[in-house]
This record gives sequence, structure tokens and C-alpha cells, in this order.
Amino acid sequence: MKLSVLIPFARADESLRRQVAEVERELQQTAPDCGELVLVADTPRVELPRWLFVPGEEAIRRHILRLRRPQGPAGAVAAAILAARGEQLVLMPPGETYPARLIPEMVGHLVRADLVWGRRRCRGWRRLPRWAATVPYRLCLGPLVRDPGCMLWAARAEVFQGLEQALPFVPLLPWWVAAQGYRVSQVTVTPQGPQRYRLPGPWPWHLAAAALVLARAEAVAWEHAPAPSDRSDPEISALPSRCERNQAA
Repeated sequence: MKLSVLIPFARADESLRRQVAEVERELQQTAPDCGELVLVADTPRVELPRWLFVPGEEAIRRHILRLRRPQGPAGAVAAAILAARGEQLVLMPPGETYPARLIPEMVGHLVRADLVWGRRRCRGWRRLPRWAATVPYRLCLGPLVRDPGCMLWAARAEVFQGLEQALPFVPLLPWWVAAQGYRVSQVTVTPQGPQRYRLPGPWPWHLAAAALVLARAEAVAWEHAPAPSDRSDPEISALPSRCERNQAA
């Protein structure tokens, strides 16, 4: 497996359905024999629609996972990274915020960097919310990336080895990857529709996360999402995380 596209989601609506079809068509052209689509649902108590389990017209491997308990977008992203089998990973937000044609463009940037983080294009007064949301990152960690909240990035799978405990802290991943000696860069992307720049937490949270994330973060638990026809089967195969496999060994 060479390329994995990761899409965490909380609602399986029509926009996600159109996105899945578009991404699979793009993967069929970009990596026809070595591409996969990893979908992670942050809805443990909501029944997933049947269309998620129906293979598309393209022969692309589709892996559907579900968190055992709600953990938000960051937990879904962490589970997607752990479950991906590709050597190159591309994360995309759910919906039609970014077109699938950006996938080969993001992968192409991995020639010069190991992690390519997106930077949402904004002009005029719209820069102020992003500047305010990223002040704690710049003061506490440095100006490595200007938009840590962007949900579009590409990376080599090897950069996340040994960072399993840090994966739930998605906005901090560029700094942790750079600390391991890998190359981190950013690329400007243009989202479709309005974007919100939110501060994930208070300043003490950022300071504590930067200092203690590897020691105190909890591993993300996830499982295969059974098809609707298999929901009567109590045996659901739980896939251990890479961290759990290392501890068992």
C-alpha cells in the first residue's frame, strides 16, 4: 500500500457521500493499485448508513472504522493515522471543503519535506481570527506552521513512529515531528466556503500539552465498523493500536 487518504467524520451526510466518490475517483487515477481510503466515524452510538459499506465503481480499498467512545475530530484523526497502511498519508476534512484534485498536489510536496501542513488562504480582516487563534502556538512552540488548525496535510507514515501517544493532539504534530528530525513545511491551500479559526483550549492547556503529551496522553481506542447486516453479531474485531502492539511485544 502506497497512498492512504484519511477522512474523519461525525455525520455521514450527502456531502460526505459525494466526497467519498470524488476521492475514490482521484485515487483510481493517482494510485490505482496501491491506494486506500480510511474513514473514521466519531459516532459510536449512531448507526452508519448502508452506502458507506457499498463498494464504489472504482477498485479502491475502503476501510471504515468507528471510535469506541466520542473523542472529537482529534481522536478520529489519531485512529485514522494508526489504521492507515500506506507509506504516504493525506488527511482531508469531511465534506467538500477541499477538492480531491489536491491529493496528488499534496503528495508531490513530500519530495522536499516529510510533513506538509496546509495553510488556509485568507485575506483582509479574515487574517485576524487566525492570528488570534495561533498566538499560543507561536509563543509557546515557535512559528513552525502558521495554521495548526488546518485539516489538510500530507505526511510520510514513518514520521509518526514513536508518536502514538501524541497523535490525539493534532495541532501539535508539526512540532513533535520536527523534534524527531524530520522536515516540516507548509503550503497555502484555498478552502471552499467560510472557515472558523478557534482556539482549542486555554493557554495552560498548550503549555501542558507541549511538555507532557508523550507521557500522559491516552491511546485512542477504535474498532472495525460492522456493516448494517452484521450488527446482530456480538463479535466485533477490535484492532489494537500500534502502541498497544509495541507494549504487548
